[in-house]
Amino acid sequence: MSSIQFKPVPGSEKGDTYRSRRILGSSTGATLIELGIALVSAELGSAIPGLCSRCQSGRNEQSSTAQYPNVFCSEQCEQTFIRTALASLTVEDCIRMHERLERLLTAGQAPGI
Repeated sequence: MSSIQFKPVPGSEKGDTYRSRRILGSSTGATLIELGIALVSAELGSAIPGLCSRCQSGRNEQSSTAQYPNVFCSEQCEQTFIRTALASLTVEDCIRMHERLERLLTAGQAPGI
């Protein structure tokens, strides 16, 4: 099971997160999708406004060095959150995803599309 911690999005059905996890399975792509869901969930529904979603310390959006300053207090917390979520990915997984993305991009650039 994934190490990503989901927080419920306000107004969503309680079972939505669990249903998406069951549908996605445990593939590499599913891990990336779960990370995206976790980031969006953290951004939309912080449990305690003004606190970092990882370390629970106070965060200031204006002084945060994170890419998601309204979720994490620092770039370090943000990177730790992402590294933890992606810890199960291997170099081979990354190479396979890169090759697949290349094929999709190449196919999308073909004439007549």
